[in-house]
Amino acid sequence: MYKSSCSCTSASSTVIGLTVRGASSTFRLPQITSPHGRFTFGLRQFLGQLGREQGGASGARSATLQGVQVTARAILRFMQALPLPAIAPPRVIGLDEWARIRGQRYGALVVDLERKKPIALLPDRSKPDRSKEFAAAITEALPHAQHVADRWHLAKNLTEHLDKVVSRRLPTPDQSWR
Repeated sequence: MYKSSCSCTSASSTVIGLTVRGASSTFRLPQITSPHGRFTFGLRQFLGQLGREQGGASGARSATLQGVQVTARAILRFMQALPLPAIAPPRVIGLDEWARIRGQRYGALVVDLERKKPIALLPDRSKPDRSKEFAAAITEALPHAQHVADRWHLAKNLTEHLDKVVSRRLPTPDQSWR
């Protein structure tokens, strides 16, 4: 029969109960797990990372294959307890409009072009083509930023400019050619 000579009772420590042939011993290990914890700190971190990579249900299946019985809900809880990864500020951003309801509701999308990830979805707008307002806001906030237009906006601006130039040079139908 096994009997432990150590019975630690510090209030700030964790208790792990061991029962061997009727004998009960408790050991407090605060650096390994929390009070009444079923998983060690390292295992919680591992399961949280597994949840980030695979999600709750598939992470739980993978953990079961590795011999750890855990639910998808626990995986998600460990994942939410992890600190958020540090995000470097974007160096190259894209700003474009999109129509929620064509002709009625518009929004703007801000994208990190290097990472190809959305940063923000700006609230609804009532007017389309707010490029001049966006350009003014960007120039005010970041005076040294370089503005680059995409192909669609280049073609649109070129068409509008050519239309103005041609309409000034061509006579109207009521004028005669001289």
